[in-house]
Amino acid sequence: MCSSDLFSLQNQFGTGTASNACRDNQFYVRVTLPYKPLSITWDFANNPNLTPNTAFVQNNPTPEDSFVVNNQTLYVFKNPTPYLFHIVGSLPVSVTAVSPIPDGCNGEQQFTFSVNVIQSPTASFSFPVTNGCLNPPIQFTDNSNGNGMTLDLYQWSFGDPGSGANNSSTLQSPVHAFSTGGTFVVNQRVITLEGCYDDSSTTISLSDKPSALFNAPLNACQGETVTFTNQSTIGSGSTINQWVWNFGDGSPSVTVTNGNAQTHTYNTTGSFNVTLTVVSSTGCSSDLTNHSITVNPLPTVSMSALNSVCSNAAPFALTGGSPATAAGVGTGVYSGVGVSNGIFNPSVAGAGYP
Repeated sequence: MCSSDLFSLQNQFGTGTASNACRDNQFYVRVTLPYKPLSITWDFANNPNLTPNTAFVQNNPTPEDSFVVNNQTLYVFKNPTPYLFHIVGSLPVSVTAVSPIPDGCNGEQQFTFSVNVIQSPTASFSFPVTNGCLNPPIQFTDNSNGNGMTLDLYQWSFGDPGSGANNSSTLQSPVHAFSTGGTFVVNQRVITLEGCYDDSSTTISLSDKPSALFNAPLNACQGETVTFTNQSTIGSGSTINQWVWNFGDGSPSVTVTNGNAQTHTYNTTGSFNVTLTVVSSTGCSSDLTNHSITVNPLPTVSMSALNSVCSNAAPFALTGGSPATAAGVGTGVYSGVGVSNGIFNPSVAGAGYP
């Protein structure tokens, strides 16, 4: 058996013997011997680019496998330690086996091998820029590079346990519909035919689409300050962090970062379309909601002068005010000292008033 056939390696995700290890990928080493040694010493010369890099001794090792060649039984021994080589290049390995049958060399046999370490694959994927909304489902596109090796397996995890069995995929470029709003870490692992791998991940934040809603009066008077009360909502696990108000009268839109009630003064009359759009913390915008408000002109008020009366005169109803209280005109309300419900009481007003 050639000395080169005595040594073999297997990558972490490989199903058999590999020709090469990959940079920063775990691999295991094996040696095949025609006897069961008393010990095996694996020496990596404390290579600074290897983790771990100290010598490893197996005493009375148990063979992992055995087979017969030309009527001779051969035993396969695995070093159980996973190794990582951090650069591309050649890793020298020295294996010393102590035979149970002493010879002139005290039963020791030393073999020197090299592990060829190549560049690992590069995992990479992309997806369309989202609008921050939970829907529609997202198409993930694989952009990985085997770096000279053939990519064989794809393993995806979407960080979305609420999606059940759909939380993972083995497709090269899967589509995933996230089950609820939140922040998700999407992981991709690609594996080559030789069992080398690489990982890539990104974070995606999504939310339910918010619903914009507010309450306001249908009518107001010119110059009156009107209050608009926010009633917008969003699904659990998501938050609204932006409210964009437009009061419909040509004034600049108002963008705020809280849901407090807003006030606005209309200085002109007419019918105005007030709109509100809300945006979630992930950038998901609501549909526009609107509310029409009619701003009426202030009435012109006049009142005839009153004749003088004595302070002890009987109370009497006030007249002569315009506009008078009547259907379709509005409500004229008298006020002042001694006035109650349109009745003037001279004794309450007192002498000399007004």
